[in-house]
Amino acid sequence: MNTAERRAKLIFTGIIELLPVYTVIWALAAGNGKLAVALGSIILVAIPLGLELCFRARLSWPLFIFGVLYALGPLLGHGYNLYYYLPWWDDLLHALGGVAFAVVGFCLPDLFGLKAKHEYAFRALFSLCFSMAVALGWEFIEFFIDTVFHADMQSDTFVTGITSYLLGETPGAMDSIPEISSVTVNGRALPGYIDIGLLDTMSDTIKETACAAATVIVLWLDGGRHPAFRREEQSGS
Repeated sequence: MNTAERRAKLIFTGIIELLPVYTVIWALAAGNGKLAVALGSIILVAIPLGLELCFRARLSWPLFIFGVLYALGPLLGHGYNLYYYLPWWDDLLHALGGVAFAVVGFCLPDLFGLKAKHEYAFRALFSLCFSMAVALGWEFIEFFIDTVFHADMQSDTFVTGITSYLLGETPGAMDSIPEISSVTVNGRALPGYIDIGLLDTMSDTIKETACAAATVIVLWLDGGRHPAFRREEQSGS
């Protein structure tokens, strides 16, 4: 990568980093519980530049800009309440994540100089697994933040019906409560049972996997003619 391009990407990353840095200061001053997401966003925003500097990976400008801006998604969602003002914001992030991480997974063999007998079949399988692994890893992070910082990144859902072996009167017998109209917790009436993030976690993972699978098919058909990034030669360019 030439010096001008590296400088431009460094400046762009630095400008975008101003938002999570500001949010950290704001969270510390206000004590509003946004600190963990803001600190994590500082790291996420720096990842595209870190890939280029540490692994000599030259990302295309569209992928680089997308990666940096995409890293702000959770911060805007949780820190600035876009998840609540825009109900589709979470779905959009997971759909785009499935696409983006499938693209990265498809190109990673180039970064490490790996070749396979059936190269594009291997790339397709690896990119799908890579995207699914990232999706699962993110759910781990959400669970960790919810558990340690008492957040609600794995958004809860009211469930109006339950089927479980725990409801059966004898071991191995399953029973159900088909229509839950109200639940009372410590004297507070709720419109249903709270699932503590299970439906949100599974639906997010399914969305991201579906988008990754569609992307893998497109990349396989493209045959590597439009790489999202490549490994730089030792001499640079």
